Amino acid sequence: MQMSTNDLAKYLEEVSKLEASVYKQEQCYTTAKSNLVYVKPEKAQIAPPVKQEVKKPTEPLHMPPFIKILAILAIVLGPLMFVIDGPIALGVLLIVCGLGLGGISIHFAKEEKRNISLYEQQLVKYNDDLKKADEAYKKDLTEYQKKLEKANVAYQKETEATKQAYAYANQSIEQMVAPLNETKDVLQKYYDLGIIFPKYRSLAAMCTICEYFQTGRCSELTGPDGAYNLYEAELRQNLIINRLESVIDRLDQIKDNQYLLYTELRQVKEATAYIAGTTTSLLISSKKIEANSAITAYCSEITVANTAALSMMAAFA
Repeated sequence: MQMSTNDLAKYLEEVSKLEASVYKQEQCYTTAKSNLVYVKPEKAQIAPPVKQEVKKPTEPLHMPPFIKILAILAIVLGPLMFVIDGPIALGVLLIVCGLGLGGISIHFAKEEKRNISLYEQQLVKYNDDLKKADEAYKKDLTEYQKKLEKANVAYQKETEATKQAYAYANQSIEQMVAPLNETKDVLQKYYDLGIIFPKYRSLAAMCTICEYFQTGRCSELTGPDGAYNLYEAELRQNLIINRLESVIDRLDQIKDNQYLLYTELRQVKEATAYIAGTTTSLLISSKKIEANSAITAYCSEITVANTAALSMMAAFA
């Protein structure tokens, strides 16, 4: 369709705004969804009770029986040497050894008696301490079960609360889908007028071509001096870009040659940063209502802009 240069410039401005709006909304929605991460609450770790170890007393050593036997044999065989007219020295030695072993036996017997008495006292204390340890363990076990049950109830309550918070936040973010689809529909209606060749129906191309008209570099789309021809020429010379992912983090590189695109992309970065912060607030109970209202206002603003663009389209039909 034939349009005046002034009307064509206005048309390109509206299309550029719609393209920028679609891109901004897509980036905001993607950012919101990626920032909205459900974090399952951690369950409180409660250590089970440990039963107190009570060391059992060591049983006293008993005197080896062979010492008594050797002492008796030595004392008996010693005098026997004199009776049978055996070696006197051997008899004396046996008697001395017998007496020595007898003394040892007596000493062992006394120590054994004392140790047995002490062991019996320790055993009484051991049994008493063992009983106390069992009772303390049973008490700690009961307390542990109570704490564990309380922790489980708290965990279930917190889990339910986080699920509800996540569902609320997700529902709030889903408000962004309707205005995005609406903007896409309005943009498609503009393109359906058949004014723009399909190859150039993109944010980078529309902003650049619109800028050609706003700065007076072009007054028509086609022809040797048309915007399409200039766009292709500058693209081949690497003076402009048409891949947004190449410059989204390096906006200053396109500021001189594609100022309109630079301006729109800068607004996209600001909007996504705002939405990212708002999404985080949705999961905070004290801020979620305010954050939801902010997203609602964001969506309403887009709806108003879509309505205005749709009304403006009648001038180009």
